[in-house]
Amino acid sequence: MEGAMSGQTENGQWAAGATETSLKDARGLIIQYAWWLKKQGLKDETIVNYTSKLKILASNGAELNQPETVKDVLAKLQKALYAPIQRFLKCLE
Repeated sequence: MEGAMSGQTENGQWAAGATETSLKDARGLIIQYAWWLKKQGLKDETIVNYTSKLKILASNGAELNQPETVKDVLAKLQKALYAPIQRFLKCLE
């Protein structure tokens, strides 16, 4: 399977920390979380939004049941997004 949950980059390599087993575990956790959100009465659009963010984290190597790996991946993603966002804001000036 290709896409965000495959854990593979466009050139077919695995993202750092992403393994087939960890991605299967992540899928299970995400499904459980989505069902829990549904039972809490959240709208489908909100559930899709929340779970898509978790899929991105998992595909970038975060073990969703290990908070430290999630924090590490978030820090890396934020750093990677910082420069493009700054350029965009400068363009708006």
